[in-house]
Amino acid sequence: MKDSQLIPVENMDIKLDDATLLLKAKETGFMKRIRKFNPFDFIKALCLMTLYSTVSLEVFATILGFVAGSCISKQSLWERITPKCVAFVRSVLMSLMFRASSLEPLTAKGAFSRFKRVLLQDSTTINLPESLVRFFPGSGNQTGKVQAIMKIQVIHDLLSQTCLHFGLSGFRRNDQKASADILNFARPGDLVIRDLGYFVLNIFRLFTRQGIYFLTPYQHNVNYYTEDGERLDLLKLLKKHPIVDTMIVAGATERLPVRLVASPVPANIAQIRRRKLLKKDRRSNPTKEQLELLGWDIFLSNVGEDIWDSLTACRIYGIRWRIEILFKAWKSHFHFNSLPQKGSKSYIELLVYSRLVFITLFQSFFAEFSAYAYATEGKHLSLLKFAQFIQEHIWALILLFHSSQMPNLFLEQLLRHCAYESRHERKNYHEKLSNFLT
Repeated sequence: MKDSQLIPVENMDIKLDDATLLLKAKETGFMKRIRKFNPFDFIKALCLMTLYSTVSLEVFATILGFVAGSCISKQSLWERITPKCVAFVRSVLMSLMFRASSLEPLTAKGAFSRFKRVLLQDSTTINLPESLVRFFPGSGNQTGKVQAIMKIQVIHDLLSQTCLHFGLSGFRRNDQKASADILNFARPGDLVIRDLGYFVLNIFRLFTRQGIYFLTPYQHNVNYYTEDGERLDLLKLLKKHPIVDTMIVAGATERLPVRLVASPVPANIAQIRRRKLLKKDRRSNPTKEQLELLGWDIFLSNVGEDIWDSLTACRIYGIRWRIEILFKAWKSHFHFNSLPQKGSKSYIELLVYSRLVFITLFQSFFAEFSAYAYATEGKHLSLLKFAQFIQEHIWALILLFHSSQMPNLFLEQLLRHCAYESRHERKNYHEKLSNFLT
């Protein structure tokens, strides 16, 4: 199955009021006229469904009934869940994506001062009912039976804390095949940080041609050469000069000029890496050289020395883990993996897209509250704590719109229960990020 790209459409209407949603519902054929519920009620009910671990059709009908102020049977609701319904919710998500990608870039300082945006790309997976295996083929288990697995590609803007893209596909469309997707979103002056799964030399070449910066871990099974054309003996170079910062040429055929930066890691970290590699790739029989190289952080980049010194270039990659925290928050508190084991393709896709709509709204909400909390109180909010707070106290958000005192009280509760605790032995994410912004 091809990746379902959510590519922003020029001049797309990003207003999500009643009139606009009704227009979208009519354009997609989901709803021709309003009966027991309107499109806005439908979207609100879907978002509330994200906070439920049980996503049965009966629960959905009950929530929609409360939101719309009517009684809706699960049978009549089931009749409305068609590809046209999925297209409607997907169009809402595309509007939110367009709004996020259209935001003015934040003014960054420090190590990010030369970049317009800092884009992180990674993927996560969701197990699906076996009946959907032909639409979302996954890997086979020990018995050879193929599982149904959906892979979701995510592009996240680190500085604005917003998601710019979600791409849905079967598990077999791996990260390397999705490596070029980001070219639809990255702009000249952006910095792209991704893990080894996206390592494709030709894509790095396109980045450089388009004025896009990148930072990626070193890929071992690639031929590397000195600028003079000699085969690079990296291990020998590192043993002679533990900290290396030099221009090399990557690829026997691609011949891509790239900056290589490396610095040693503590011995205990190197040993952990070696154990993980031996456990993960036992059948591939890692070479002695490959195991030794795990004693260094080694990165490739097209960011020049005039922007980053050697130490900064090696340390920046650690912020990529932010997207892993996003996935953890989504799966732990928004039931991203809690999909019914029975259901049509349209129903499953509807639930996935509705969660992505909620997540997109949540990320914007979190970014706004985080900025306000820091500006007024000098405190940073934890994403995981914030997600848990929203999951457990969604009713407080409803009260927020019906009381003049609730906004201040809500903020006070967030600051008390969602702010990072003071820790001297370990820095939190915002403290680490601040080191790069000053």
